[in-house]
Amino acid sequence: MITAELAVATMLLFVKVPLHAKAVAEQTLSYFSDMRLGFSYLSSTTISGLS
Repeated sequence: MITAELAVATMLLFVKVPLHAKAVAEQTLSYFSDMRLGFSYLSSTTISGLS
């Protein structure tokens, strides 16, 4: 257990992961407009094998 804790602590302290470009960019959609786009995508897409 202690070995795992040391490994996780080492990774958190020394491994730096850069942010993704989309994470840094300003979001253009609100939560509800994004949800609306998701629902419209789901309604326009068929699931193969269930039709």
